[in-house]
Amino acid sequence: MTTRVDLVGLTKHFGSVHPVEDFSLAIQPGRVTALLGPSGSGKTTLLKMIAGVLRPTSGDILFDGESVVDLPAPERDAPMVFHNALLFPQLTVEDNVGFGLRMRKTPPAERSGRVAEMLELVGLHDLRTRRPEQLSGGQQQRVALARALVVSPRLLLLDEPLANLDPDLRNEMRELLLSVQRSLGLTMLLVTHDQEDAIVVADHVALIRDGSLVQEGVARDFFERPASAWVAMFFGAGNLIPGERTNNEVVTPLGRLRVIAESPASGPVLVTIRPEAVVLDAVEGQANTFEGTVIAAEFRGNHIRMQLTAGGLNLEATAPVDDAKGHAVGDTVRVALPPDKLWSLPAE
Repeated sequence: MTTRVDLVGLTKHFGSVHPVEDFSLAIQPGRVTALLGPSGSGKTTLLKMIAGVLRPTSGDILFDGESVVDLPAPERDAPMVFHNALLFPQLTVEDNVGFGLRMRKTPPAERSGRVAEMLELVGLHDLRTRRPEQLSGGQQQRVALARALVVSPRLLLLDEPLANLDPDLRNEMRELLLSVQRSLGLTMLLVTHDQEDAIVVADHVALIRDGSLVQEGVARDFFERPASAWVAMFFGAGNLIPGERTNNEVVTPLGRLRVIAESPASGPVLVTIRPEAVVLDAVEGQANTFEGTVIAAEFRGNHIRMQLTAGGLNLEATAPVDDAKGHAVGDTVRVALPPDKLWSLPAE
């Protein structure tokens, strides 16, 4: 089911503690939206308000244009899948999956068919008679996902569902979530603190800090067009260069740097560039070149992470192993910062 969800000025206060403040977001139907932010940013509080576990202090929650604030949680059809599967240990896989349908008094034949369909969807039909203790962590998460899907939810809420999985299982679950979403056309809201989960799974990302929305868009926006220095650093930009901007030039300790015209800030700014965009061994005629000194180099398997110093600033550069060979600590290297990779932000 494809449901549009609108969060309008949502606020939640617990006495003097305000975990969510005037939060608004449109969750598009039939898409995966990621609510991304560090621990303590208000993500789970928002999720619980949407699910009906917490009542907002103010604001509204609309499903397809109709307020659900006064609806109890079971009537919202917005089940939550947690990072812990929370399965009933005494029940088999198929009984766990069918529990919600049993509570709704769904006829046995219909219930059995629906459970079988969902177990097939998550790849667990052959394990339907096992109990949770006989399953791996990843298999338990699949059961929890099937249990939420079997009731045909209007909205699926995912609260850090990949947090307790090792890297291989995490990748499997990402692929499964994408496969399920494509198969069912379901509206999903994924809460996570992990940028990679958000980037891989979500169509749209909403970044939250201290209970407020700081930026939303497709994943690429956060890497190439961050709204603030905090956003840039959260997504690993690493390099923030102070300067004074006039038109398309910024006077910095590294010299005059050309930046792309659509960079939003002027006057005192911070210029940001991602480490992988920094060019080592710049050639004659490249824009924004200067000399730097290598102060650290870390081998990271398929790339090398280098720390450079220039103009009294420290910079990070990431380069493929072959490109970075021969640059030892103490060496001087010619560096270029491509203008189309530079983005200026208001100085903070």
